[in-house]
Amino acid sequence: EEDGELYDIFLYLYLSPAVLRARMEGSGKNRNYLQYDIGAWQDREIAGLRQYCHEHDKDFYVLDNPPEDVFGDISDVIGFIREIGEGYSCVSFAARCVEEILGRSRTDTVTLLDGDRTLAVEDSSKAVFGYRTHVFDGEFYTGYQVWKQNREFEGYPVPELKEMPVRLNERILDGIAGDAFLLTSGHERIWRFIAGELQIPFYGGREMAAETKFFIAKMLQRAGKRVIAYGDSMNDYYMLRQADCGYLVRRPDGSVSGSLRGKDMEGLIYV
Repeated sequence: EEDGELYDIFLYLYLSPAVLRARMEGSGKNRNYLQYDIGAWQDREIAGLRQYCHEHDKDFYVLDNPPEDVFGDISDVIGFIREIGEGYSCVSFAARCVEEILGRSRTDTVTLLDGDRTLAVEDSSKAVFGYRTHVFDGEFYTGYQVWKQNREFEGYPVPELKEMPVRLNERILDGIAGDAFLLTSGHERIWRFIAGELQIPFYGGREMAAETKFFIAKMLQRAGKRVIAYGDSMNDYYMLRQADCGYLVRRPDGSVSGSLRGKDMEGLIYV
């Protein structure tokens, strides 16, 4: 609690349980910790810190390096910390988005829409330029992972879009209530085009992480709005749980994203 009062930003440096166990086995000082389930310990630490930051409007980032599970090169970590010093903040970005949303909203209800595999049936970046990544393999979906994804995007040229590049989920489009806003960590240029075609205001970019979506929902509720949210994965999970009505979009085969394995789904509506 004292640390929470002192600090505004929390960084969790993640190494895989296998790597930590191997290091403990070679350390006389730390061998006593081998009796514990290291993975479960990490999960509790991360979940506890994340919840604390959600409750107190603080930034939380998990720093990981899949698929290597260790950091042979920490230049990305150093670069990210420098950008935090220059103002990178999911909480601050959420506040700026909410200010704009409130200025545009004309009803008491706001619908927040995820992009890939929610409003779009498939992943737009994969459909447009074959993008694949390991950034989200750890299934943390904090601002660090989205920041790294946007750096990867820089290496992929996006063709000029003249027609809708993805199939749209008509069930969701038909079910939108109140004022709708699109929140996505997908490629900004692709989603700016899609949002323009649909005439839905769009918010995205390198700070649109799971925390950002959560804080947007929370801040809108503070302002008196009823929030409806649609999403499909861990990147949307906290937003869906915070919303007054959260809709979890299933895959075409009826299953849900593997990133949600073991998560509490009580209260969410499956579509």
